[in-house]
Amino acid sequence: MARLASLPRRRGAIAFLIGLALAVTLGPAGAATAATLPPGFPADVPLAPGQLQSATAGAGHWTVLLLVDGPADQAHAATVAFYRAHGFVADSDSIVHDATHQVTIAVEARDHSARRTFVAIAVGPRPAAAASGRVALAARLTGHGRARATVTFSGARACWTIRGLHGVGRPSAATIRQGLGGPVIVRLGRRYLGSGCTTVTAALAQAIAAQPADFSVSVATHAHPGGAVRGRLRRA
Repeated sequence: MARLASLPRRRGAIAFLIGLALAVTLGPAGAATAATLPPGFPADVPLAPGQLQSATAGAGHWTVLLLVDGPADQAHAATVAFYRAHGFVADSDSIVHDATHQVTIAVEARDHSARRTFVAIAVGPRPAAAASGRVALAARLTGHGRARATVTFSGARACWTIRGLHGVGRPSAATIRQGLGGPVIVRLGRRYLGSGCTTVTAALAQAIAAQPADFSVSVATHAHPGGAVRGRLRRA
């Protein structure tokens, strides 16, 4: 199986993780099959509460799909809180780690219902600490307008510049997201700023620098909170 941290180019983290897990859960005729944790699932990663729907493993990575009661936002918050209560450290709103493993959490309401939620949990080795060297990334933003963005990581410091923003009235925020339109990983300022710097964890900086195309820069407006313009990062 391909490395779970790498997301397909045309789908966000949530659709990928949940789609992958559901594909394993359902047989050719769509009938559910029994699910158990695969051999070798890391002993240091506890399984969050929920009904186990499927689990896959390959090349030192695992994906687990749970079904829990309640709306997606509550399910997400409860799952993150569960891992933090077990000693994991948060790298972002959806990524936590312990000494050896990184856990990425994605949620999606079952059949768009507020009563039940799928929680996909991807487990893999923790990325090495970010090197102190400088890594420069760039993105071409398109959508309801256009812009160019650069993001530079130096250790655990992230600095950004957004230039040539056209066709976007009154931008409200700029963020780095997982995939295109996926969960927010880094908030580039408390409100929209064309340039600035912020602090991220060393592990998160290394993960973005190692696989920049798995992340995107997004500029939001009140009319388009998911991103009026956005584009995948690449090496500058």
